Amino acid sequence: MTVKERIREFIKYKGLSERKFCLSIDVSAAFVNSIVKSIQPDKVERIALQYPELNITWLLTGKGEMINTPEDFSGNSEIKDDRPSIPAYVLDIIKDERKSHDVMNQELLKQNSILIEQQNMMIGMISGQLEDSRKTQRETVNIMIDINSNLENLKAEISANKKETAHPDDLAECAGAER
Repeated sequence: MTVKERIREFIKYKGLSERKFCLSIDVSAAFVNSIVKSIQPDKVERIALQYPELNITWLLTGKGEMINTPEDFSGNSEIKDDRPSIPAYVLDIIKDERKSHDVMNQELLKQNSILIEQQNMMIGMISGQLEDSRKTQRETVNIMIDINSNLENLKAEISANKKETAHPDDLAECAGAER
């Protein structure tokens, strides 16, 4: 049985709807449906405060009975406020869950830092490649300008040479006129 199934069993035991249960612990109405594997420590704490009769060990692990016995509350009788008392073992479970989440969060932060570092290195490499590409592009444009300029100079020289050089037909006409 999963945590979600156990929480639904408890809700049924209490004669509540899922919506009323969620409202009583101040979470969204979709909370129960959203449970995948476990419940976050702050939600466990809300449930334990609102429903002290629920055996949190049973809820989280399936071990023991669903409902706490009076012996489970021994040692907490000196609490004098009007809040429900939470058994020490429940608080230990909550603390262990928080530690587990803290460890996972630290690992995720570490992995994110590594990913950010790798992305920054890639950005640097790509920026260098982009600058090299721009430099090559500028050099190519300058070469094309030089080629175009040389081409224009050659055209001008060819045109000037044509004017200076007589055409063979012109020479024949000149020879015929001299006779």
